[in-house]
Amino acid sequence: MGFSRFFYVYLPGFSRVFLVALVGTSLLGGCSKRDTHTPITEQPPTIKLAPVVDQQRFHTTYLAHVTTETNSLITGTDGSILLHNQAEGYWRALPTAGLTSSIFAIAATDDGQQMMAVGEDGLIIMSNNAGIDWEQLAAPTTAHLRTLVFDPLRQAWWIGGDQGTLLKTPRDLSRWQAESWPQGKSITQLSYHPAQQRLTASGDEGLIALLNTDSHFWQQQNIPASTRITQHAVNDQNTTIALTTEGNVLRKNAGSISSAWQMVTLSPNTYLSGSVYDAFHRTWIVFDSEGHIYLSDDQGEHWAAVAGVDTYLNRGIYLAHIHRLLLVGDRGLVALSDDGGRTWSQQWLSDQAIEGIVALNPQTLLAYGNKGLLLESLDAGKHWHLLQTPIDPFIHEVIAINPDKQRWLAVGAKGLMLVSDDQGKSWQRQESATHQDDYLFTVIQEPTTHTLLSAGPPGTLLRSTDAGHHWERQLNLDNAGEGYFHQLLSNRRGTLVALAGPGKTLYSEDDGLNWQAAQIIGEQHLYAGVYVDKAEVFIAVGQSGAIQRSHDGKVWEAITSNAGQDLYSLLADGNHIWIGGNRGTLLHSIDAGQHWTLVDTGTTKTLQYLTQTPKGSLIATGSQGLVLISRDAGKHWQHIEPPTATNLRRIYHRPNGDLWVASRAGEIFRSQDDGQHWQALPALTSASIKGLLIDESSQTLIGYGEALVRIPLP
Repeated sequence: MGFSRFFYVYLPGFSRVFLVALVGTSLLGGCSKRDTHTPITEQPPTIKLAPVVDQQRFHTTYLAHVTTETNSLITGTDGSILLHNQAEGYWRALPTAGLTSSIFAIAATDDGQQMMAVGEDGLIIMSNNAGIDWEQLAAPTTAHLRTLVFDPLRQAWWIGGDQGTLLKTPRDLSRWQAESWPQGKSITQLSYHPAQQRLTASGDEGLIALLNTDSHFWQQQNIPASTRITQHAVNDQNTTIALTTEGNVLRKNAGSISSAWQMVTLSPNTYLSGSVYDAFHRTWIVFDSEGHIYLSDDQGEHWAAVAGVDTYLNRGIYLAHIHRLLLVGDRGLVALSDDGGRTWSQQWLSDQAIEGIVALNPQTLLAYGNKGLLLESLDAGKHWHLLQTPIDPFIHEVIAINPDKQRWLAVGAKGLMLVSDDQGKSWQRQESATHQDDYLFTVIQEPTTHTLLSAGPPGTLLRSTDAGHHWERQLNLDNAGEGYFHQLLSNRRGTLVALAGPGKTLYSEDDGLNWQAAQIIGEQHLYAGVYVDKAEVFIAVGQSGAIQRSHDGKVWEAITSNAGQDLYSLLADGNHIWIGGNRGTLLHSIDAGQHWTLVDTGTTKTLQYLTQTPKGSLIATGSQGLVLISRDAGKHWQHIEPPTATNLRRIYHRPNGDLWVASRAGEIFRSQDDGQHWQALPALTSASIKGLLIDESSQTLIGYGEALVRIPLP
């Protein structure tokens, strides 16, 4: 359990680095017997994680794994757990809705039946059926828990974490005990070594402590390092090494707890991120945060500096059946060595970091990493293919593409464009002619021609006429002031409008092929717009109370409102139009936007979104959980008890009348009484959700923003 980050490359000549210190081990305070077991609680209650069928989190960063004879599991941020069963042969997301903490570590008992995982804010979850079903335990701490190990001789779990947290519980969870550690040193790794029958703990401020099976007391080692121990490891020769954040390797030969430690400095003031051992070639590989590689072929007594690569390696694995080393790291790096680490081949597979690698069988490997990255190899690491696309930037909009709505399109920051052809079960990056500095705010499909258009700063406008398979760059202004592109609008009669920037709008009359500047007076940003069918007029609103109106998209008229506040949203119902904005601002027009009156909302909260429900109610949502409802066409407004304290997004509705809304804190709420009361769904993320896509044909809901989640509709 718990190997950290590693590196590898080429090994031309050997430049020997000799040991510079020989340090004896003393027990803290003479014998340093830690007779301070403190009972915390008896038989902690458990909370079943809410079951949600086919829930998916696509943005998760995967952090840790465990493998047994039957199952392999990967854990990560937002409480995500993936399970692979050898008989089933595929990965599936486990139902952990309601759990949004990061899971830092996972381990199993020696028979593989009981598993435990730990994470943020004292998170402890447990499974008693090989990782299939999980329960959350009432934790005896709120500290971040970083590591855990099962002690087979004592039949007990040990858990370590921040602020010196060290917990112990028997397999039956009948009680918890706490160890008292000096000076609150955080524990980052716990491990059990069968040959030595010894537990090892390591962590901050040079912490290394050992516990023999015939002892009840941890004995802290006296070592010359005073910074964090990044990793410790034991090989088949019972040699122990420990790495530090200052470039030191500590080494201890097989023997008693009090046997001497040696230390060598490989690279001063450099973070040694990990190690891996090749049992066939008997070579240790150690690597650091700057890509330097070191090799030892004499059990760590001497080390050779090896030319490295300019990236951070995170994890490694040794495949004993073919004597192969594999290392993974940032920028999608996978490196392979079949000669004990002396030479390496490299593959760069993604722009995201690979955090770990796990062998499912002798030939099948899975590499997992940042923002949902999953890679698979079927030939023991020689070749790889993408299982799940990493989703990094903020997703601003997701739409179902006409005419059949079977293809879904997502756009966002850093030129992100994703497509799904299986109703959101999987997503692939789309070649879109975008650049890293493009920021796609909006996407629309022209309803008559089905042409797709997507736009955003710094003046990028893209066009596709084949359902998003291919894109052309129609505008490349390279100036956000000229082309911020808050929103694209269509009058469904052949005219397209782009709200382009401060005092600028563009229009097109040839399905988005060519764009011209409209005639407009004003220097304000226009944040949102709508086309009013009954009056055949475009209306746009924005900065400092700006309201603009145009019948053809070519010539705009500034309308006086005296609002004085930034305006963000519009809702049109015939000639009746409402505008929402800062500090409770709500404007109403009965003549298609020619004249406006200010409505008293009784709040200073921002009205960010306006929606009309299937039953005709008007609802405003916005800052600090604002829900404001009118049941009489806007004459009177009622404040609804906020379902959350954070900002609420736009409301979406289903044909059955159910209303749905997401929040900036990743919450999703449903109302079955036209917005009067709201119920929270079990959370899938704590990341911001900007919007929702509801698909009735597949009974699926997609939440998007900083996260991308998929859940079945109830």
